[in-house]
Amino acid sequence: VDYTKTMNLHGTQIVLAGIIAIIIYKTLKSYLAKKFSLLFTIFWLGFWAVVLVALFMPGWLDLIAKPLGVTRGVDLAVYLSIVVLFYFVFLIYTHIMRIEEKVTKIVRQESIRNAKKKK
Repeated sequence: VDYTKTMNLHGTQIVLAGIIAIIIYKTLKSYLAKKFSLLFTIFWLGFWAVVLVALFMPGWLDLIAKPLGVTRGVDLAVYLSIVVLFYFVFLIYTHIMRIEEKVTKIVRQESIRNAKKKK
């Protein structure tokens, strides 16, 4: 398959590219407002760049998928997406647990301090 030929754009590709452009804009805006770190920004810009390449040149996913034993590139993208999403759920869960432990410690300390004041 020759991936260098002119591609025919589909409406879905144009809409998704527009959405991704908005996400990239918001990512850069958040970085400039110092809401995101440089590493976080680079990660997400790289991620969305890969998504754009996959969106407009889906054949290259097949080139990566076949040696890994996956029939179609789209299947590989779905499998990787599921793994990444579960990893992010894990990270969020561990972050919430740490916050919960800190809140418990603060509340416990406040309760002890208030009990000592009442005596």
